[in-house]
Amino acid sequence: ADGSNKGASCEITVKQYVTSVTLDKTTATLYTGETLTLTPTVSPSDASDKGVTWAINSDTVATVVDGVVTALKAGTATITATAADGSGKSASCQITVKQYATNLTLDKSTATLYTGGTLTLNATVSPSDTSDKRVTWASDDNAVATVSTSGVVTAVKAGSATITATTADGSEKSTSCEITVKQYVTGITLDKTTATLYTGE
Repeated sequence: ADGSNKGASCEITVKQYVTSVTLDKTTATLYTGETLTLTPTVSPSDASDKGVTWAINSDTVATVVDGVVTALKAGTATITATAADGSGKSASCQITVKQYATNLTLDKSTATLYTGGTLTLNATVSPSDTSDKRVTWASDDNAVATVSTSGVVTAVKAGSATITATTADGSEKSTSCEITVKQYVTGITLDKTTATLYTGE
């Protein structure tokens, strides 16, 4: 203004804060050893810094690296993606981790029954923290022996049958017991009901 034509300027850079963060999943279920990739969406589209940081509240249940979740052991964990621009915007996904069965055993590998008899087979699923310990039962010959949904074997007729228990959680672990069914004697007859003998005969 004094006519010297001297001046100064200031360059202003305006940055756009993130206004929202969403994840493609809000809940997910994994089995131990499985992985899942979470994809974040940052708004608005012209946000200056679209980066996010990842955190988990229980790193013994699962881990997260760049959105890739790895299930470690049975339990629950919350994965949080937070905008890296300091806006404080975040989104979370609740992860449930389940444990597959790794082994299945029966208390008997062989057994013998007589027709009409019953036997209860007991299945043990490992490890102890397996999420679904149910098993399904099947007989390869129901004419010889049948098996109930609770593992009760009923002998039907003489012969042999294989009873198989299989885990229901999708791990496809199975084991079996060989059943031998025997027939009781149901009656005795003689070729004669009366006879007459003389001494010495």
